[in-house]
Amino acid sequence: MPPLLGIYLGFKAGDMVIRETFVYLAEFNTASVMFTLEVVGGVIIPLRMFLSPAVRKSPPLLFTAALLCRSRSAAVPHQHLYHGIYPTVCYALLFP
Repeated sequence: MPPLLGIYLGFKAGDMVIRETFVYLAEFNTASVMFTLEVVGGVIIPLRMFLSPAVRKSPPLLFTAALLCRSRSAAVPHQHLYHGIYPTVCYALLFP
């Protein structure tokens, strides 16, 4: 699981650099807070937990780390509204 979280984090950071959307993280609004919660609570903390030998040997802590990873997906579907992940063509298809 840690390699997948690392790859996800790398692609997420690379996407922000390529599209130059990282400048919007300095603004305090719903989108920046949701993104920060997603990355910190859904990627960085579980990644650190999965890398810990103590967590890997404890079923309750493994469950907690997996639950944090799963909770990340609750924020992801709404980010395209704020960060422009989907191209405008999709909006034309969704809203005729």
